[in-house]
Amino acid sequence: MFLDFIFNAICSHSLEKKREKIKRKIDDVNAYRELAFKEIYDAKEIFNSNLHEISGFLNGIGNEAEINFKPIVQDELYRVAEIIRKSYDLLFIIIDYNAQIKILNYKKNYNKTEINFFKKRKEECYKIIKVLSLSKKKDSRLKWFNEANGTNVKTIDELKGLIDKYYNIDLLIDLCERDLKNYRKIKKLKEYIKMSDKKIHIIYDKIKDIDTKIEKLTGTIFKYVEDYYKLYKDYLEIINKRFNMEDVFPSYNMLINKVEEMEVNRSLLLKEVRSTAKKIKSIKESGEYYSDWNNLIQRNNIARKNYNNIDAEYLSIDKKIKYYKKTFYLLMQNRRKTISALYNNCFKKIVKCKNGGHLIVLNKEHKDSNIFISDYSNNN
Repeated sequence: MFLDFIFNAICSHSLEKKREKIKRKIDDVNAYRELAFKEIYDAKEIFNSNLHEISGFLNGIGNEAEINFKPIVQDELYRVAEIIRKSYDLLFIIIDYNAQIKILNYKKNYNKTEINFFKKRKEECYKIIKVLSLSKKKDSRLKWFNEANGTNVKTIDELKGLIDKYYNIDLLIDLCERDLKNYRKIKKLKEYIKMSDKKIHIIYDKIKDIDTKIEKLTGTIFKYVEDYYKLYKDYLEIINKRFNMEDVFPSYNMLINKVEEMEVNRSLLLKEVRSTAKKIKSIKESGEYYSDWNNLIQRNNIARKNYNNIDAEYLSIDKKIKYYKKTFYLLMQNRRKTISALYNNCFKKIVKCKNGGHLIVLNKEHKDSNIFISDYSNNN
């Protein structure tokens, strides 16, 4: 019985010690857990604070871009769309005038052919006159008849009045009448030649008028081509326009000013840290007593702490500035792509040809739809 009692007492004491040990461990775990929870909470607060700061910063950039950048691009897109609309109008006008010139050239070529025809007929007329003139003997025959018969006959009608008095007078009359017919033919041919000269002159006047019209239309076409290139120049001015950072992000200058101010403070604090650290080192190495030692150490610690704080803030702002620059670069790149895409997808181009003239490219894939505009220098 006694032994059992002692054994039980020993076991109870051992169990109590183990219980206390376990309790201490549980308390340690709970304390560690509470500390961990506190660290987690503190970390969460820090991360939330950083997250809010980052979110605020990004939202700020987004808001600035929405307020300043979006209207810029929208305005430029409207202006490029207006350039495209005006350019289409010019292209259709140029095509219409080009068609008019082609029609006038066709008429001009037709008139030239007609003039050549008249010239050919004129040459034929001269040949006929020459042949007929060779057979014209009326005057010499009448002279011979008058000399032989002592008469003074001047016309065929007078000759017919002597028909009963002279031998072979019928043959003479026939010859004279034939000469008279030739004379009438010659006279008619000469009148035709004279009229054809007038007609040729009229046609030449028409051609001259057509040349003037072609010249005027050509001048009009190239005036519109000039207007087209002015519009293209306006487009280039829009797409190549340079923007300052503050045009899109007004708060950028505020960050720049702040970082410049911090650079000055950072430099001063760094100088103070190095100065106090050097003084502390010098005192330690000399082993001399320094009455204001604690104050020096405290001052050094405060300077280091302030430097670390300002350095961290400086790096944070510097990072934001870099982000601003990167965002600005991407916005400008996207602006250029957007404007260029609108222009190139909708626009029909006029291309200067090496050998003269211009080509209106209406469809890159279907070259047959393209229209060539001559400079008409050969025709003028």
